[in-house]
Amino acid sequence: MAIAFATGNAVHIRIMRSLYDMMFYGIRQNLQHLYTEPDNLEEIVRQHTAVFDAISNRAPDAAFEAMKHHIHYVLDFFRKQSPGA
Repeated sequence: MAIAFATGNAVHIRIMRSLYDMMFYGIRQNLQHLYTEPDNLEEIVRQHTAVFDAISNRAPDAAFEAMKHHIHYVLDFFRKQSPGA
């Protein structure tokens, strides 16, 4: 939500507000296991910092790459957790 508000884009904010409750619940429920391991938590903080820094530096390509890296990291974590993965 912070990123949505930072954009100043009313449409983006409205869409994110509509999805926020559903996303927040889903993220909280699904990521509990990811956050229980200290190594994962440290890596996630590094990834979030990279996204924040790129946005702060007004570097959209870097922000996109940092966010893509983060999403792949989380997806890989869940693939490893799934039976038969």
